[in-house]
Amino acid sequence: MASYIIKLDKAVHSTSDQCNTAITNAGATVSSNYNMFGSYKVDGTAEQISAINGLKSSQLEADEVTSNLSVATVNNAFRKFAGLDASNNPAWNPTSTGTNAKVYLLDTGVNATHNEFGSSTITNLYNTSIATGYADSNGHGTAMASLIVGDNLGSSPDATLFNVKMFNEGAGNISIGEVIGALDQVSTHHSANDAADPKVVCMPFTMTKSSLIDDTLNDMLDDGLLIVAAAGNDGAEVDNFSPGGLDTVITVGAVDVNYQVMDATNRPIVNTSANIDLERAVNNNAKLDIFAIGQNVMIADSGNVANYTWQDGTSVSTAITSSVIAQYIDIYGSKTANEIKSTVVTEGHIYARKASDAAGANTLLNYDNLTFDSGKSLDSGNVSYSLVYSPQSTDVSFATAPSGRLFDIAYGGNATVNIGVSGSASNVAVIDFSPLSPWMTFNTGTGVVTADTSNSTLAPNTIAPGIYNFAVKGTMGSKTIVEEYSIGVYAADGSADDLNVADEYYYDDDANDYEAVISYAVAPTGGGGGEKP
Repeated sequence: MASYIIKLDKAVHSTSDQCNTAITNAGATVSSNYNMFGSYKVDGTAEQISAINGLKSSQLEADEVTSNLSVATVNNAFRKFAGLDASNNPAWNPTSTGTNAKVYLLDTGVNATHNEFGSSTITNLYNTSIATGYADSNGHGTAMASLIVGDNLGSSPDATLFNVKMFNEGAGNISIGEVIGALDQVSTHHSANDAADPKVVCMPFTMTKSSLIDDTLNDMLDDGLLIVAAAGNDGAEVDNFSPGGLDTVITVGAVDVNYQVMDATNRPIVNTSANIDLERAVNNNAKLDIFAIGQNVMIADSGNVANYTWQDGTSVSTAITSSVIAQYIDIYGSKTANEIKSTVVTEGHIYARKASDAAGANTLLNYDNLTFDSGKSLDSGNVSYSLVYSPQSTDVSFATAPSGRLFDIAYGGNATVNIGVSGSASNVAVIDFSPLSPWMTFNTGTGVVTADTSNSTLAPNTIAPGIYNFAVKGTMGSKTIVEEYSIGVYAADGSADDLNVADEYYYDDDANDYEAVISYAVAPTGGGGGEKP
């Protein structure tokens, strides 16, 4: 007789009574019911467990999951990255402080008496059996909380934080049942409190891979919870861990103060040989979804209510990202969790800039130049280069035309448009990672964009019907802004309506061909071009 954690197929057993009957009919006994997920802690033999009708998966409870709290955390460095000028004055202000957002923090507890939380709303929600009380004896949870709802360090100081104490220590063992039990409590609370509102679940740690935990997290996303998880700090294959290796969660990697990917960050790797470029892991299509600063990050010191200290790693990157996602929820609360996840991952990197030159000016970060600090390069086809970034209160652009489609033309035709480059703009240029197609031209002085698909250098039908993208940058004051534009091309015997289902492309000038659009390192910046994050 042993204890198992099992998950039953909801398509077979739609009610709790049906699940219990299936378990007892097999001769096993229910000891705990994780009602939200159709999961149970069951006592029985291996034969009894396998005999349960509608069994989806099972795992011995005795198999403990190793938790590895990747100590890390945000601060002045990030605040400059997110919008302070050289004098540390707010040059760019978020539209939200997370007022209507709710964040569940699963960690080592929170020292809510720290001065950083003077105005914060922190509610103790749940603690596992291996955790003592709700206070933080380790420091990791307090650090993460300060980056989420801290008065000075948090990007969403007005959000509500729910303290779910998972562990006492920064690393150790916890059973699968304890993890699923905590997630069950989070889901139950979410369902009972404005279930239609998306909420953030911050998991700044890694665990041994568990299909049961991963299945549970998938259920939570479907129920409107955004799971934000640390990639981990082992420099290993991210897919070997839960929850970060799960494709449906927002997996966060860390960059250093020079915006290089930190070597310790877990990532998609097939072969770690120094002579082989990093490649995307094929199993489960795992990837890193977004990066945030993870070095020299200021955090609240749980040991002294008046002190602050510094930490590194993907944990702090995860807390930062969770806090910024809370801003998105506050602004776009009518969107589903899946919609907000997509917005953050694909558009969370606009206005990427750093204040590191002698004049303190913000300069564009070229995502294609992201490197590991040991010199290994990142393949742009393997990792989404989103850098987390707060929504902004004011649209600033070097051009009057907002990001978006400029015009549509029939194949063989031509057209021009002026995007309206400001006389105050400088350093206006097409960006290397999203260049013009050969049949396009752009005058950086006048702002005139020309598309001529009748160009004699093109063979007939070289251009497939579709939407062709390019990106332009320009500097206004100390801020470098990126606008992504596109031009639609439809068949000569067709119409612009055909573009509603057409593919999107960008021109690869190295290979001299067209590639399907993946996630560009640019995003719309507003001004009438649709919603702006």
